[in-house]
Amino acid sequence: LVRFSSDFDGLNHEELCQWLASNGFESIGSDLPININSGYDFRTMSDNDWSKKLGISHGIERKKLRSTIEKALNEKKNISENLSNEWVTQWLEDIGLNQYKYEFLRRKINGMMLNSLTFKEVRLLGIYNPLHQCSLKRSIQLFRQQEYHPCFLKSHANINNRRNVAFWTVADVASWLKAIKMPQKNQICQK
Repeated sequence: LVRFSSDFDGLNHEELCQWLASNGFESIGSDLPININSGYDFRTMSDNDWSKKLGISHGIERKKLRSTIEKALNEKKNISENLSNEWVTQWLEDIGLNQYKYEFLRRKINGMMLNSLTFKEVRLLGIYNPLHQCSLKRSIQLFRQQEYHPCFLKSHANINNRRNVAFWTVADVASWLKAIKMPQKNQICQK
């Protein structure tokens, strides 16, 4: 997130275009209508205006942009802002939801967005399975409890130390199942 020393509302058209480009909204910044004269004009546009005038029709994209603007206005920095969308896709692999990586990457879901996902947005990302929704919800809860530390999942955890199972990756669970000679879920279904 790029913060300008000046007030966001006071940005002129050119500065606003630069701000949009430097915060991952290059296509919006390059096509920003000239009649949007300030950051304030841009910030106070309705979702309908953003959709009609700027082509921002997807709810998640609007939320990401509004969240980014809110963070620029807010002096207090949230640690989750440091986590990129690439980190989020790796995290999805670690928690066993890698089938959703493409959509999260396409929608540029970063740590800041992950932290504020609603149930409706989870469904917009294509997660309809209640078990997957629950897994995502619990993983986000752990993410918050660990204060957004990027390494909170213990990769290759000691499978004999059962106190840390909440932080095992899906690969660690598979290793543990193998160690106790229990078939993995895909092997159980084949029998």
